[in-house]
Amino acid sequence: MRKGPLGKGTGGKASLRKGPGGKSASRSSAPIEKTVQPPRQKKQARPEQPVEVAPVLVTSSKAAPSISPGSNQQDRAIKSRELAIEIARTASGSKCHQVVVLDVTGLSPVCDFLVLGTGTSSRQMRSTVDDAVENGEALGYPANCVSGTSGELWMLADFVDVVLHLFTQDSREYYDLDSLWGDARPVAWQPA
Repeated sequence: MRKGPLGKGTGGKASLRKGPGGKSASRSSAPIEKTVQPPRQKKQARPEQPVEVAPVLVTSSKAAPSISPGSNQQDRAIKSRELAIEIARTASGSKCHQVVVLDVTGLSPVCDFLVLGTGTSSRQMRSTVDDAVENGEALGYPANCVSGTSGELWMLADFVDVVLHLFTQDSREYYDLDSLWGDARPVAWQPA
């Protein structure tokens, strides 16, 4: 027979004792100590003062295409649309299927066009992304970011105004970006 904490037999079962608040606690639990921290002092409000901000020039080797002061947003939208169609042609030419161009202007704060395609293998998808990056650079749109090329399910190339998404068939059905961007206007394009 095992002995409990008070030297009495427990009949082979672990003895339980009531802890703080009347709840059962195991015999091996130590009393819980609660430390109380002093209340934090409130920060004193500072009076509102005007702050001068110096202009900052951000440069990057991979920047969005420059827009000259004489051009406008409409010119940029036309160039972005042309890039999206060219990327769709590249994907279609490299045997991706279900290639769709969606105009998400006004719906997405990130880009203006999405190009969605389904690849047949990770090698083919990687090759398509590489070709799209080369075509983007040739058109003056270097890729800002390329992601997922070490994986096999979803690859992405971000050209700032245009984003290319390539999926396997299962991934395309699972993530279902076509439905997620259901309010987007499809862009008509013809394979080369």
